[in-house]
Formats: sequence, C-alpha cells, structure tokens
Amino acid sequence: MSMLSCQSWSRSLTAVLMAVSFVLSASLQAAEQAANPAPEPAANEPAAPAADEAEDYDVIPLPDWAFGNSPQDKKRRNDLDVRKEAILRGSEPFDSQETRDYLQNYYTRYYFPLLTNPQHIGEWPDFRVKFLRALSVNTLQEPPLLRVHDFLVETTYQAMIPLIKGNYHPAVRCNAMLLLSQLNSQDALLVGDKKRAAVPLIQALKVMLDELASPTQIDGVRAAALAGILRHVEIDRQAGEAPGGQRRLVGNAENLIADTMVKLVNEKEPPEGRSQAGHDWMRRRAVDVLGALGSAGQNNSVVTALDGVLADVATAVSLRCAAAEALGRLKLPANARLAVPDTAKKLASVAVFACKKEAKRVEDQEDREAKDKLQAMGSSAYGMSGGYSEGGYGGMMPGMMPDTMPGMMPGMMPGMMPDTMPGYGMPGYGMPGGTPAKKFNPLGYRILLTRRRIAHEMLLVKRGLLGPDATLKPAATVTVSRIGSAAPTPPAKAGLSALAKSAAEQSTIDTVVNGIDEIIGVVNQSSFNEMKPLVAELRAKVRQLEDKCGIVVELPQEAVPGAGPEALPANPLELPPEIPGLDLPVMPGQEPAAEPAGKAPAGKPAAAPAAAKEASAPPAGQGAKAPAAAKPAAGPPSAEPPAVPAPGKTPAPGPAPAAAGPGAAPPAAKPPAAAGAPKA
Repeated sequence: MSMLSCQSWSRSLTAVLMAVSFVLSASLQAAEQAANPAPEPAANEPAAPAADEAEDYDVIPLPDWAFGNSPQDKKRRNDLDVRKEAILRGSEPFDSQETRDYLQNYYTRYYFPLLTNPQHIGEWPDFRVKFLRALSVNTLQEPPLLRVHDFLVETTYQAMIPLIKGNYHPAVRCNAMLLLSQLNSQDALLVGDKKRAAVPLIQALKVMLDELASPTQIDGVRAAALAGILRHVEIDRQAGEAPGGQRRLVGNAENLIADTMVKLVNEKEPPEGRSQAGHDWMRRRAVDVLGALGSAGQNNSVVTALDGVLADVATAVSLRCAAAEALGRLKLPANARLAVPDTAKKLASVAVFACKKEAKRVEDQEDREAKDKLQAMGSSAYGMSGGYSEGGYGGMMPGMMPDTMPGMMPGMMPGMMPDTMPGYGMPGYGMPGGTPAKKFNPLGYRILLTRRRIAHEMLLVKRGLLGPDATLKPAATVTVSRIGSAAPTPPAKAGLSALAKSAAEQSTIDTVVNGIDEIIGVVNQSSFNEMKPLVAELRAKVRQLEDKCGIVVELPQEAVPGAGPEALPANPLELPPEIPGLDLPVMPGQEPAAEPAGKAPAGKPAAAPAAAKEASAPPAGQGAKAPAAAKPAAGPPSAEPPAVPAPGKTPAPGPAPAAAGPGAAPPAAKPPAAAGAPKA
C-alpha cells in the first residue's frame, strides 16, 4: 500500500503542476506584484487603493489590521496564527463550539479572503502546499484530532466553491480549484504499521465535472478541473487493483465521466479564445482520464473516440501517442468490436509518423541554421587568395611556403619535426603515438532530446500493444528450460494483444512490437555524436517497419512560411496582369522609358519600342500574337464580337509608329556599325 500511496501522490503532483501552467497571464502579473509590492502606508495613513487591473474583480473586504504594518497589527495577526496552530496540534481541546467557530472564522473570514487581495495572490501556491501538508500529518489521521481533519476539509470545500464560481481574479479561481481537487476525505499514511492510500473527497468530483462543462467558466479553471479529475480516476483505479481494494467510480459515475471526456476528445477545433496548443493539452488530459478509467464506454464510445484520434494525421503527435497508451489501458471484453490487425497497423503508423515528424523537425532546423550561417558569413568572407575554403581560411598570400613539401605537417616550417618520427606523440592532440580525443559536439543536448522524445513516444505506442506494464526493454520471449524445470509463467496479456484470437493476429502484433523495439534500440545508443548518423539509422529502421507492416506513412504538406493566400499576389504592390485595358497615368514630368530594340536578322527591321509595337500591331487573326496583357479576363462574352476583316482585304493601317527614341535600332538598309569599328 505504501507504493500505491507514493504513486498516487506523484501522479497528483504531476497533474497539478501541468494545470498550473494554464493559469492566465493575469495571474503571473499578480504574482509579480506580490513579489515586488508597492511601499505600504504608515500606520496612521489609510490603506492604498487596489490596483487598476484588480478593479474589475471582486475582493473580499478585510479590516485594516489585516494589512497594517504597525506593531499592534502584526501582533494581532501573530496571535491568530498561534492559536490556530495550537488547535491543529491538539494543545487546545476541540470540544467547545467556540473553538470550532474560531477555526472556521480564521480561514473563511480572514485567511481565504486575504488571498483574494491583489497584494497576496502570489501566496496561493505556497499556501496550498503548507495547508495540504498540515492536513496529512499523522496526528490528524486518528482520534481525537481526526475531527479537526474532517472539520477543516469540509470547511475548505464549502469555502472554495464561491471562489471558483465568483468574479474573482483568475489566479484565485484556478488555485481554488486546485486546492479543491486535492482534498481527501482520508489522507494517506506512509509510515507505521497502518499504511493506507489516500481517498479523494468524492463531493469535489461533481464540482469539477460541473465546472468543466460550464460554458461560462474560464479555461484556467477547466484545466485545473481536468487535473483533479485525472487524480481522482487514477487513485480509484489503483485502489481497485490493490489486494482487497474496491473501486468507487462505477456505474453511473463511470459513465458520466466517460461521456464528458469523450465529448472533449471529439472536439478537434478549439473554441473561441483558446489556442490550439491549449486545446490539445486539454484533449490529452481527457484521453488520460479515459485510459485510467478503463471503460469501453456506452456503445463502445471510448474505443471509437480513441480510434479516431489514432487515425487523424492532423492531430498533434503527443495526443495520438497518448491515445495509443490509453487504448492499451482499457479493460475490453473478449468480444470487443475491434479489428486487431487493422488497429495494430494504426499503432504502427503512429510510431512511424512520430519518427518521421521528429526527423523532419531536426533536418529543417539544421537547414535553417546552415542558411543563416551562410548569410552571416557572406559579408565577411575576405579570402587572401581565393577566399575561404571548406576547412576555413583556404587562400594563401603570394610568396608563402606551399603546403605540399614532403615530410612536413600542414602548416609546419622547414626543419620542424616530420610526422613520421616515432615516440613524440601526445595523447589527445592527434599526433602519432597518442589516442585522439573524442570529438565534442556543443549541440549534443539536441541529440539527447531527440533520443528521449522518440523513446517516450515509442513506449506509449508499445503500451497500446502490450498493456501499461510494457517498458523500453525488448519484449520478453518465454523459453522452456532444458534442465526439466518448469517454464516460467508467461505474463497475462494486456492491451491489444489480449484481444488476439488467432496466431495470425498475434503475429501482426509481434511484428509491430519488434519493429518498435528496433527503433528504441537505435535511440538508446549513446554513441551518436552527430545528428545525421542518428537520423539516417532511424529512417532505415522506420522504413523496415513500414515494409514489414505493409504501410506507407506520409507527412502532411505544411504551408510555406510567408506564403499568402492563393487569391492574393506574392507582392501586394504588384498589379495583376489579367486586367485588360488598364492604362495608368504617367507621373508628371516623367516619360515612359522605351524598351531596348531587339536584334534584327539581316534584311528585316529591328523590333520597335514597346509604344510603337502596340500602336502598329495588326488585329488578331492576322499572324500577330496579342500581348499577354491584352488577354481578356474570364467572364461573359462581349455583346459585340471584335471586327474581323473580310477575306482578301487588307486591314486599315494603324497609326504611324512613334519616332525612334534614344537607343532605337537604325533602318535595315543601314545596319549599325560593329562595336569597336573605326569611324569613316
């Protein structure tokens, strides 16, 4: 039971830390104000008004002595704390009504209202830790102080609900939900002979489900509620798996939780005001809850929702891997409506997709950095004789000694020791006789990050195939002993392998598991000092997994950074060429520049300038091709078709060509003189 308690405490702490990250930015500003408060007024001066940003939120009023800095005010607050601690230690009996009223008023009329003030919002995290630690001490778990524990839990539960639903600062509401979600009707005992696991307050679960579904609640409170629901479900599952344990979340409670989580998982698009990353985080917490719950849902709704996440390539990789793990934690009946071979290939596709996604991310990052490096070096590449070479300064000033003299190391002066003399090697310096030092890569942390990320994602997919007990180690194969001793009992099947009914289905699962184990074996190697060899070997193993499973996984095409919508030009200032008859006025005092004349063959006139060419162009259909700019726009045909000259008739001549401007070609009878020819 001690291990059960440690696991539940660790999981709840992890969930709380993740939920705190979703507290709105206003809470961070409040924390900064708490860390750097404004100068407090003197004892005789009235308290300063609240900050402007807190005027929109409710603040529970308190008397002046709660904020005063005078010796009398400090002594009064200290006396309150001393008596409260005496009650918690058992120094003051808890029999009288006056003692119970005092303890209740201390929290509901003094300390909880104090935490709604902008000057004290930053104290919430530290208060939660200390308060929960005080509730979990051993002396409060047994009579006579057990009554103090139960009284404090009920008082806190009743006090947090108004803070969660009221118009208080977002940091107040989120921390109130976090505190509510961690209340226990029975705290854990980790030492002694009477070890036991914690039992969460079941009344708090309904509040969390209601606030998660409330359309008027803020996302920070919803995130905290999700973390609390996950804690309740995880501890309930562990209690059911412990010897002699019994689950409480069964029947209607289980169906209510499953339906709420399935609804959130099926919402692919975030609602207004929520980012896609935040929405994916909440969907992943819902997937974790479904996995911990272990139920297939009404009408197989949980399996259908998880299968949809697995097959959606547009979903975040982390969410798809979490869905794979949750699928392996479900306690499915033997007649579950799930095609084992197809599901195994879907899980293999998720593993392949995750590897390719990470490899592409690494390669794109290195390409960007290489381009940035080239651009940075472009303006500073001052070569001595030919610029930089591949290895650095490759040029050589005239008159310098060539580097091809025999018996010399590159860069040595004549008379220096050649590299063929034995016995003078220095280890670590690359000289003969020494062991070269291992190359140090300052970006080695990136290799470690990629290895850990892929290993974690492969582990989640592997747990979907073999159950939650799967590890990074290769799947164990049961062998019969030759000495005649009894063979070890194979572990009970779990995950997708528990549904395999034939040898062919089990073979498909084994193929996927072996391919994933090979990928894990690659990323578990610590010998990689460069990213390219790691990515190359990883891609080879991924290709083998695709071939063995008969699948082809392609990454979706991502939008090119900077590319605009298809209907807009790349340059907003560039006019589209499809608009016919668009004559723009010339700026005053500026003449249109004439186009340079084209090269004319012998006996033919050279090309006229653009203005003359347009003026003398024959009508369409007479062998001349209309310019691209004159192409009519798509639309209904004109009421009057263009005039076509009758056969055998010459069309009317157009206006005379404009006078040849500077740079125009001379007549064909007098070709231009060749460049460099002497004048007559």
